[in-house]
Amino acid sequence: MQSRDYLERMIRQIAEAVAKAAGLRSEGRLEEAERAVDEAWSHAFSLRRKDTDRFTAEALVDLLGPKATNAAALLDELGRIEEARGDTGRAAKLYERARTLRGG
Repeated sequence: MQSRDYLERMIRQIAEAVAKAAGLRSEGRLEEAERAVDEAWSHAFSLRRKDTDRFTAEALVDLLGPKATNAAALLDELGRIEEARGDTGRAAKLYERARTLRGG
């Protein structure tokens, strides 16, 4: 029961972080949006998102376990931020990584 409550809290926190980042992105505040995602990532997973770039998506799934789907939501928002910057190649890589984290 306690781990279920923890996961539900984490899901709520990730959803709030994604909503905050999306709002900043829609206002064109892309650096702030990226920082919001990075802060949520650090808080949720106790490691910096940029440090996870050296892991394969599969290794990241192993590391994060059931939290991987939460990480995928944050990566999707980062993809949207990169699209807003005009970097569709980076966005596509982030979306693919998110898809792998979701198990798809």
